[in-house]
Amino acid sequence: MLDRTDGTFISAEACVPVNWASRVDPATGRPVEVPGARYSEAVQLIAPSAHGGHNWHPMAFKLGGAAELPQPAVTHVNIPEPPAIDATPEVIASGELFYHTWCSSCHGAGATSGSALPDLKYLSAGAHARWESIMRDGAYASLGMPGFDHVLSETDSAAVEAFPGFFGVSPGLSKSS
Repeated sequence: MLDRTDGTFISAEACVPVNWASRVDPATGRPVEVPGARYSEAVQLIAPSAHGGHNWHPMAFKLGGAAELPQPAVTHVNIPEPPAIDATPEVIASGELFYHTWCSSCHGAGATSGSALPDLKYLSAGAHARWESIMRDGAYASLGMPGFDHVLSETDSAAVEAFPGFFGVSPGLSKSS
């Protein structure tokens, strides 16, 4: 955050998880990278994603103002019960790598969508049943979801399908050793 009157540094507290920098140097305004932050040196999951970090829409406040914020509208979402997916830790790790290579730029880092695109942790049983036709055959190509049969085998695709549920939010998934 910079002072709007003179551009001086005020603060740079993270509003989303950040794993590639420890802090922002107030003297330079530059992030201080942690060791191993460069993904060009090894495979790394970087947070926030390439879309950046956003905690909410921009708001303006006036000091001493008397207005009150409106009560937020409550939205209820019916989250489907995902089918049981039995996968080994090795399959999950493989799925995570493929997911972050091919899927995260649209569906979000950590399999958490921050947009209108589906959050893959909450796919319905019907979407899981159509997984191969969506993921590899391009069934949703006309909607902007390309097929990945040129880069993912059936085994790779199944690993990607297994990955999103292992973030502790999708009931019904089991891990095998």
